[in-house]
Amino acid sequence: AVGFGNTGVAIPASKLFQNAKIPLIISAATGVNITKQFMPPEQATSYVFRVAASDALQPIAILSDIIDKRKLSHIAILHDDSPYGQFGKQGLVAELERRKLRAVSIENFKVGEQDMSEQLTKASQAGAQVIVLYCLSNEAAMVANSMKKLKLNLPLTGSWTLSQEKFISLAGSNAEGARMPLTFI
Repeated sequence: AVGFGNTGVAIPASKLFQNAKIPLIISAATGVNITKQFMPPEQATSYVFRVAASDALQPIAILSDIIDKRKLSHIAILHDDSPYGQFGKQGLVAELERRKLRAVSIENFKVGEQDMSEQLTKASQAGAQVIVLYCLSNEAAMVANSMKKLKLNLPLTGSWTLSQEKFISLAGSNAEGARMPLTFI
């Protein structure tokens, strides 16, 4: 079987495929635990595979671009309150700590929130040079739109959800220049 774009669905579904010994190729869901739960010593053979970069790799790729290539060190992290956003924030913070850095601002918002002006204002006041998102695509678009409203002209980067059609269609020209890691298969 091939499928699953959401970690919250992929984790319980993958257990069914593993127990039935039916190969499952996860096409988009990026949660680390999807495949980690079937690794040795817990399982001798895993029937669950992923072709997209996991959330263990995305923070490294995001911050390598920001810190190593663009030479930016004043990083603001904005994330949604979904498990995806929470785990993403944890991954970004851990990678920053590994690099002996700290975010200048870490702000969260609820899934479905439409205006992120408050979070962005705090990030700007903290001296952010770049906004890093770990959230679902609809909310990422709301961040891009709120940046435009505030005339906050900072680079916008985030996880692979910035490549989704919903981000692009909802943010329109405000999505221009956003960067994200992608896995091509």
